[in-house]
This record gives sequence, structure tokens and C-alpha cells, in this order.
Amino acid sequence: KPLNDAWRYRDWVVDAINRDLPINEFIRLQIAGDLTGDPTHAIATGFFALGPTYQADGGDPDSVARSHAETLDDRVDVLTRGILGITVSCARCHDHKFDPIPQQDYYSLAGVFNNSSSRDLPVPAQDVEKRLEEHQLAVAELRKKIRNLRKLSKREREAAGDNKSGMELTPEQKEQLDQWTADLEHLEKNTPPAHATAHTLYDAGANDMKVALRGNLLTTGEVAPRRFLRIIAGPSPPLFSTGSGRDELAATVVDTHNPLTYRVFVNRVWQHHFGVGLVKTPSNF
Repeated sequence: KPLNDAWRYRDWVVDAINRDLPINEFIRLQIAGDLTGDPTHAIATGFFALGPTYQADGGDPDSVARSHAETLDDRVDVLTRGILGITVSCARCHDHKFDPIPQQDYYSLAGVFNNSSSRDLPVPAQDVEKRLEEHQLAVAELRKKIRNLRKLSKREREAAGDNKSGMELTPEQKEQLDQWTADLEHLEKNTPPAHATAHTLYDAGANDMKVALRGNLLTTGEVAPRRFLRIIAGPSPPLFSTGSGRDELAATVVDTHNPLTYRVFVNRVWQHHFGVGLVKTPSNF
């Protein structure tokens, strides 16, 4: 479906930069801003919610599973290549060929997004309320003008002693009535929404996934507990146990002991300013 409110995420990013939002908060809110309780923070999760959501061509289990797997893979890839600079998606179907990232770790992260869904969340916005009020006033004004013009024509006819049924308008009055009627019809068909909405994530579950053998969600292996990547967090990372796990994931990603997040971000800023990053492969450290 069309994402008509995608601009709200863009504006959130611009506003965050203009406010000098600390980088840890900037990243944390884009992963789990909806979990802070502030709807304006939820807008930040457009970072994921605006990504592709794949739909099955048919209703058969294979098509549904493939489309869901593609959606999860996009979320994992955006997080790991975009923020951490590592190609975790290579472990979707098998252990990573080059980096020490087992397939189980891929599904530890995929499990977080498997419990996260997209929705259009109402958010406070004074401009929306103002537009709705202005629209309602314009509709009322047009209806009043049309009603008054019809009453005027009727009085003019009665004053002239014309008792025919119906309404006789001068060419000028008919042209004006037609224009007002068209304007009214257009306004009534294009009523602005009563509430502003933003495309966001929300927690929809709290379950671990099983490893999908060869990437097939219908053929599963061992449970992959939701936790951070062992290549970064060590052999026994704490398990994510609150909701989807995104809040804990976000805290781990921006933890100052994480060696990748801030280096990857600085490298992207360097690349933006100078054309080439300190590391020439910004999505693959």
C-alpha cells in the first residue's frame, strides 16, 4: 500500500540533526522509539517500518513463508549492514562463509523483528487539526452560499409574479452555482484525516524463532534465543526477554562497549563529506 506519511520520518531525522540529538539516542529511537511511550519518538521507527514488506503472490504456505522471510531479512540487513557494518544476512541459510557468524545468530536477531509489526500510529499534530478545521469551515461556507443563491433566485421570481415550479437562474447565477457545487463536491471527497499518522513499528509478540534450515521457515531446527551477536557480545550474551526484545537490542547496539556502531556512523559521515570513507566499504567492516 502507499506510504503517504513517509515524510514524517524524513522530517524527524532532519529535526533530530538540527536539535543535535546525541548519536546514541538518534540510533536507539530508530530501533525502539515506539517503546518509550512518546508517540513522537515512535516516528523514528520509520527507519524499519518504511522498508519493504513483502506480500505473498498466493495464499499457499510456501508463498507466505517466503514473503515473510524476505521481510525479516530486510530488517536484519538494515540493522546489521546499516548500523553495524557487518553482513549478517549471509547467515540466513547457512553459517557465514567468511565471518564467525553462525546461522543461529541470524535468527536470534530475526526473532526480534518476527515479534515486531508495522502500523499507522496516530500522532499529535496541530497542523492536521488546523487543516481539518479550515476544511470544515470552507464546506460550511460553500453550502451557505449555495443555499443563499437558491433562496435569492426564488425571491426574485416571486417578486416578479412567476409562480412556476423550479428555479430560474440568470446565466451568471447558474455559472456561479455550478462552480460552487463543483468546489463543494471536491471538498467533500477530499476531507483531510482527523488525525495525523506515522508509519511505525510496535511489539506484537515475545517468542523466540527456530533456525530456518536452508532459509526455509517451514523447515525448522533448533531454537535461536533472542540475543545480540556473539561475535560482538561474547559467547554468552544476555537473553532479550522484554516484549519483542527491540528495547534491549537498541540498548546493546548503542552500548559504548560495542566497537562497531559509532565507528560505522563516523565512517558514513566521513564518506558523505569527502566522497570516500576511512573504510571504503561502509556497509561491510
